[in-house]
Amino acid sequence: MPVTADHSPSFPARTAGEVVITGVGIITAMGCGWEANAAGFRVGRVALRPVTVFDVSRQVAQIAGEVALPATLPANRLSRGQLRRMERGGKMLLHAASEALVRAKVTAAMAPATLEIVLGTSVGAMTHGEEFYRQITQATGSRRGQVARVIEYLIPQQGGLLARAFDLVAPTTVISNACASGANALGHAYHLIRGGRSEMVIVGGYDALCQMVYAGFDSLRALSRTRPKPFDAARDGLALGEGAAVFVLERRAHALARGAEIIATVAGYGVATDCHHLTQPHPAGLAALQSMRMACHEAGLEPRQIQYLNSHGTGTLLNDPAEAAAIAAWAGAAVSGIAVSSTKGAIGHLLGGAGAVEAAICLMAMTDGFLPATAHVTTPDPCCTFELVTRPRPATLHTTLSNSFGFGGSNASLIFQRGDANDAHRLPRQDDGHRPSRSLTITGIGAVSPAGWGVAALVAALAAGHPLLETWLTPPAAAANNLCPHRVRAVPRPVPDRAMAGHPRLRRATPVALFAAAAALEALGPARVAAVQAGTLRAGLIYTLLNGGVSYCGRFCGEVLANPATASPILFPETVFNAPASHLAAYLGIGGPCTSLVGDSAQFLAAIDLAALWLDLGHIDLCLVVGAEENDWLAAAAIALLKLGVPAAEGAACLVIEPGGPGTAGVAIEALTTRHPIAGFAQRQQAAAAARAALGAINPAALLVDDRCGHPASDAATARAWPEWSGPRWSPATILGHGLSAAGAWQCVAACHSLRSGAATEAIVVSTGISQRACALHLRQHDCQPAEA
Repeated sequence: MPVTADHSPSFPARTAGEVVITGVGIITAMGCGWEANAAGFRVGRVALRPVTVFDVSRQVAQIAGEVALPATLPANRLSRGQLRRMERGGKMLLHAASEALVRAKVTAAMAPATLEIVLGTSVGAMTHGEEFYRQITQATGSRRGQVARVIEYLIPQQGGLLARAFDLVAPTTVISNACASGANALGHAYHLIRGGRSEMVIVGGYDALCQMVYAGFDSLRALSRTRPKPFDAARDGLALGEGAAVFVLERRAHALARGAEIIATVAGYGVATDCHHLTQPHPAGLAALQSMRMACHEAGLEPRQIQYLNSHGTGTLLNDPAEAAAIAAWAGAAVSGIAVSSTKGAIGHLLGGAGAVEAAICLMAMTDGFLPATAHVTTPDPCCTFELVTRPRPATLHTTLSNSFGFGGSNASLIFQRGDANDAHRLPRQDDGHRPSRSLTITGIGAVSPAGWGVAALVAALAAGHPLLETWLTPPAAAANNLCPHRVRAVPRPVPDRAMAGHPRLRRATPVALFAAAAALEALGPARVAAVQAGTLRAGLIYTLLNGGVSYCGRFCGEVLANPATASPILFPETVFNAPASHLAAYLGIGGPCTSLVGDSAQFLAAIDLAALWLDLGHIDLCLVVGAEENDWLAAAAIALLKLGVPAAEGAACLVIEPGGPGTAGVAIEALTTRHPIAGFAQRQQAAAAARAALGAINPAALLVDDRCGHPASDAATARAWPEWSGPRWSPATILGHGLSAAGAWQCVAACHSLRSGAATEAIVVSTGISQRACALHLRQHDCQPAEA
C-alpha cells in the first residue's frame, strides 16, 4: 500500500532543472520590491540606520537594517481587525508574497490542489509575545487584547494569515532552524516538488526586529560596535536586520504548461548539523563543508562551476574563518576562481529571513548581471583564499550558491541556475540507485508524560481511564495581581536518568530538551543509540513543538524588559526554537538533517510525512520524529486563554521510522493524509471529514485514537468526521491534558503500543487540534515480533 494517502509514492526521475522559480518578492532595509533591492545591491548601497522601532539606548550597538514599511499594504482579503493586529513581520511577509504571486501570475483560481505553503522564521511574531508579557506583569494590567495576542503569537498563524490574505487553500509548514530557517524552507519546498509531493509551493523566510532578540545578541557581544564588516581582519560583530523574501516554486512541466516565466531553477540543496556547540561553529566548518558538498551532489555540479557564492558571512570573529575554511576545503584548487561576498554588511543579518533574502539576491545577480559586494571591508582576513568581492561589478552569471548557518548547528546550502542556463553546465547526476520505500515502519517508541517517564507509565494511565492529578503553577510576584495560579499536568521530577541529564549539552538545557532526549533514548534502545552515535546508522531528526523552551524564554523576556543591558547571555541561546533539537542531535551525534517544525498535534503527524520524504530521497537510514512541550507559569496563562478544555500538559514522545519490508519488526504505516488545511473554525469539520475520506476504506473495528479534549470546535469536528465508531476509542488528552505538539506524539505512541501488544490489529490516529490542518494516520501491526521499545 502507498505510504501516504495524499499522493503517489513514486519517485520522479532526477531530471536537471526539474524545480523552477517563477515568482520572487522581497522587502529589506534596501527597499520594497525586486527593483529597489537590485538597484541598491548593484551600486553597493548600505541600508543600515539607527533603530527606531524600540529603545536601544542601553545597548552597545544601536544600528540595524530597519525596514521603512510602505504606508499601505498590498490588496488582500484580511479583515480590518486582522490587519490592525498584524505586526511588522507579518506585514513584510504580505508585501513579499504579493510581489511573488503577481510576478508568477498565480491566483487562487489556478493554484493546484497540491499547493503548499512553507515558511522559515526564527522570531515569528515575538513582538506579540513581548507585549503579552509586558501587560501581564503590569500592576494594573488588563486582559484586554490578550487572547488575540496569544493567537497571533502562535507562529503557524502567520502562514494561515498569508493564505487567507490571498484566498489560497493550502496547508502550512513552519520551519524554525534559527538563521538557516529561510534556506531550509526553500530546500524543503524543493524536495516537496522533486519528491512528487506537490506541483507548486509558496515558500519564504521572514523576521522582524524585536527587542528581545536584539538584546539577546547584544548580551552575547555579537553586535558590532562600529559597523559590520564580514571577512575583514578587524571585524567586530554583526548588525541585525529585518525583512522577507517569498518565492513561487513549481515543477518545470507545470510552469511551462501555464506559460509562466522561469526566473531560475533550484539545482541542489544540502543540509547538515554541526554538533560542536549551540552557538559557535566548528573551527574547520565541517558541517558547512558537508552541506555544500551535498548541494553540489544533488545538482550534479563541481565547485569550479559555481561562479558566485553568497556567504553566510556574519562578521563575527568565529563564523567567518570557519566558513572560509569550509569553502577552501570544498572548492580545493578552484577556490581562487570563485567570487564570494556577504550582503549582511549592507542590510544586516535577517535571522530566519536571511536565507530567503540572500537566495533572492543570488537570483538578482544572475538576472541583472552583477556581483554584489561585501560592505565596509578594508583589509580582507588572511582566511579568505577565495576572491572576496568588495565592490559591485558587472558579471555574467549562470550558477550561484548561497550558504546559511544558524544557532543549533543548522547548516544549509542552496544552488541556483539562471532560467535560461544550458544543461551543458551540469555534470551527469550521481544516481545512488535509491528508490522509495515500498512501506515505512515505526520500529521504536518512547514517551515522557505527566504519567511518568516511559511508555509503560503513559499506557497505564490511559488504561486506568482517570484524569491525572493536576498541579498549580503560581505566577511570580510581578504578575500576581493579574493572574491566578493555573492548573497544569506536569512531568514528575527529578529526571531518572542522571547520566543523560548531566551531559554537557543537557545539564543547562530547558526541561523540554530533557523530555525529548529521554523519549528518544527509549525509542531507539541501547543498540541503536550506539549505532547512531558511531555513525553506522545515518539518522535524521524532526522535532515538533509549539512553545519551545518557554521557561527560559519567559525569564529572558523579563530580564530584557527590566534592563536589556543586563540580560543573561546564558539564557538567550536556549530561547531559540531549535535549541532543544540541537541538544538532542549533539547528544546522539546526528550530523545529517535536523529540523524543527512549529505546530501542534497535527503538525506532528505532518512531520511523519517529512520523515517519509527524507527516507525516500535516500538521505538517511532512519528518522526520529519527536513532539515535545514544557510548562511554566507564562505558557499556562497563555494556554488557559485558549480554553482548550483540559489543563496544559508537558512531556514528549518519539517515533523511530525506518523503511519497511518483509520481516521488518514494528508497526506499518498504511496511509497518512496531511493535506487538509483549516482556514478557520468554520472549515474545521470539513477538513476533518476530508482527512477521513482520504484514508479510503478502513476497518470500523480498528482502534481510534483521537484528539478530543473538551474544545468545542475541535471535538465537534472529530465527532462528525468519525461518528458512531464501533471499535475502541481513546482520547489521551482527557487523561493526560493537552500537550500541544506532544499530544499528537502521545496519540501515536498509544496506538503503536496497542498494536505491538496485540490489543489491536489496526489503529487510526486523527488530529485537527488548533493548527492549520487536519491529519489522519492509519497503522497496522506487522506479523512478526515487535522491535525493542
